[in-house]
Amino acid sequence: MGSTKFALTLYVRCWEEQACRYNHSDFRCKLNCERFEAFSGLPDTPENRAQFVSNVPLGRLCEASDVANACVFLASDESKFITGINLEVDGGRAV
Repeated sequence: MGSTKFALTLYVRCWEEQACRYNHSDFRCKLNCERFEAFSGLPDTPENRAQFVSNVPLGRLCEASDVANACVFLASDESKFITGINLEVDGGRAV
């Protein structure tokens, strides 16, 4: 985990802890960390693309709609009991 992502994760957890401490049950704090760094600094060649995709359990690259759908879900009432999380939109790479 990079330092920026770690800082944001810690920030979200601190906000959530404070909300729970002061009984703000309607407060929810969520973080979406998408993984758009598709090729880890390597040139975009068919070989490098295939190598990257071979490490993604769902077998494809992340699309903007994947991240957008996760954000829409987290902003919706369907996620009202989800709080203090870091949702990785990565096709299972973080597993």
